[in-house]
Amino acid sequence: MSTFSQIILKAINDYKLLLRKNIAPNTNAKKIKELGIKRKQLKMMSEMQLHQLGAIILKELEDNLAIDRCSNYYCGLEEFTAHLKKILEIYIPENNKIVNTSQKASAAMLEAIQLMTLPENKLNTNIAIRLNQCVYNVIKYGNKEQLQILAESIKNNKKNSSSFFSKLWENFASLVEVPLTLQKEKTN
Repeated sequence: MSTFSQIILKAINDYKLLLRKNIAPNTNAKKIKELGIKRKQLKMMSEMQLHQLGAIILKELEDNLAIDRCSNYYCGLEEFTAHLKKILEIYIPENNKIVNTSQKASAAMLEAIQLMTLPENKLNTNIAIRLNQCVYNVIKYGNKEQLQILAESIKNNKKNSSSFFSKLWENFASLVEVPLTLQKEKTN
C-alpha cells in the first residue's frame, strides 16, 4: 500500500469517526452508504478512486461549512477540512497516478543543483534539456521558497557560464514571475 493510500484511508476513516460522533446512527449509516466508504468498498478502490473520494468528501465539507458554520454536525470539522484539503494539494492525480508534489519538486531541485555544478566543458544541449525539465518541474510542483532558491542558483551560475545559464534564466523567467530583486540582476 502506497503512502498516499495510507494517508487518505486514515483521513477517510477519521471522517467516518467524526460522522459517527456528530450525527445519529441511522443518518451516519445513510451517509456512509451514500459516499461508498464502507471498509470493503475502500479496500477495493484504486489510488485514483481514493483521491476522487477525498475530493468528494472535501467538497461536501466545504459546502456544508459555508452554509452553516455553527451547526452541531459541522462544528469542529474545520480543522479536518483543512487537513484533507492539504492532503489533496500535496498528492495530485497525473497520468492516472497520484504524484507527491513535494517529492517531485525536491527531486527536480536536487537534479538541477547537481547539473548546475558540472564543469563548464560538460554543459551541453543534453544538460540544457535536463535542466529545463527540472526548472519546469520546480515551477509546476514547487513552493515559493524552492522557486527562489532555483532562481538564485541560476543567477549565480550565470556569472560562471553566461551564455549557457542566460538561456536557462530566460526560460525560467518566461515561465514564472521573477521577484523584482532578481529581475534587476537579470539585466546586468
